[in-house]
Amino acid sequence: MVKKIIFILLLVLLICTTLGFIFRGKIQSYLQGKKLQGTKLSERSQEFIKGQKESDDTWRFVQEDEENLKKGKPEITELDVDDCFSLAIPYNIINERTDRKCFRHIVTGNPKTTIVVYVDEKVLSSIDEEPGIRLRRERNKEYKESKKIINDREFIIFSKISQESEKIAFSYSGNKLFVLSIQASPFDKMEKFDNEYYGILTSVKFKSS
Repeated sequence: MVKKIIFILLLVLLICTTLGFIFRGKIQSYLQGKKLQGTKLSERSQEFIKGQKESDDTWRFVQEDEENLKKGKPEITELDVDDCFSLAIPYNIINERTDRKCFRHIVTGNPKTTIVVYVDEKVLSSIDEEPGIRLRRERNKEYKESKKIINDREFIIFSKISQESEKIAFSYSGNKLFVLSIQASPFDKMEKFDNEYYGILTSVKFKSS
């Protein structure tokens, strides 16, 4: 009788382990981000796709619905980061970590990228005082600097010269410093990577505190 009970328990454990292995991807996706539901993408995701269509021919035939998006285009995940900001990531997220409030460390699978995005409260007389900006300006042989106005907000963007698929953007407003950095495996088309990076910046929505 005891052997029979042990056999049944081991069988149940084996079944549970097998099911957990099979569905681990879905469970991980559920825990790591708010995946788009239904057949219609949100307004922010539609804006992202629209911008991609204007700058990248490979997006021309993508329709603004989830089913068509899954036919070979990256999955868009929308993240609400505490009560600080939200943004859309056009890659499949495989890991997400929160070290503190208003901070996310994100790893994506295809393409392989590491994204760090956060907001810090700081009192600066000018964004030029930010140590991260000053450091990269001092290393002007390593970093290329540019400025871009997105949604009426100025971003200072640094690209690493030796690896253009490494970028970091700074924006300062209302004593709040916003930073978005990305390190990616080399892209075949750097123009595509640039467009997607600016697309992420365009998707950022700041929340009033």
